[in-house]
Amino acid sequence: MFDPLDANGGYQTCPGCRRLVDPAAHDTVLAVEIVKLDTIRGRRWFEGPEVAFHESCFPADSAPYRRLAATG
Repeated sequence: MFDPLDANGGYQTCPGCRRLVDPAAHDTVLAVEIVKLDTIRGRRWFEGPEVAFHESCFPADSAPYRRLAATG
């Protein structure tokens, strides 16, 4: 998803709460979206775009996102 506020490395929209999140803040979780693709040869899983969550918004037990690192 394109976020115009992130065009210059600034704030992004948290996928959990849809509020702005600073990727460099101490309570930010960086994650990568896991994307499912069904093909003729079967189901494949790929890493999608990197996203930033507030720590309290990150779905720790959710398969659609893999945690990369906590900043700070």
